[in-house]
Amino acid sequence: MNASPTQPTGVPTPEQIAARAYAIWEGEGRPQGRDMEHWFQAEMLLKADRLQNPPSIREAVAASLAASKDHSAPPLRKNGPKGRTNSRMKMEAA
Repeated sequence: MNASPTQPTGVPTPEQIAARAYAIWEGEGRPQGRDMEHWFQAEMLLKADRLQNPPSIREAVAASLAASKDHSAPPLRKNGPKGRTNSRMKMEAA
């Protein structure tokens, strides 16, 4: 289960809600004009499922760690772009 750092582990993601809403829509014969109803129904069902079957501590920690890795900044380069050193770039500029 993926969760963003600002989103509690028990809250379904928009992708999860959309997938459940699509399944509800298909199960009802693909009726038109009820997309918001299906969205809210899917969200409610996912939240209820999480209340009945909360993730284990291990799953929650793993999801939190995965989310923090997804949003980390790329490492800084010490030698400037494309492997050129700063002193070499200064010499070329002079």
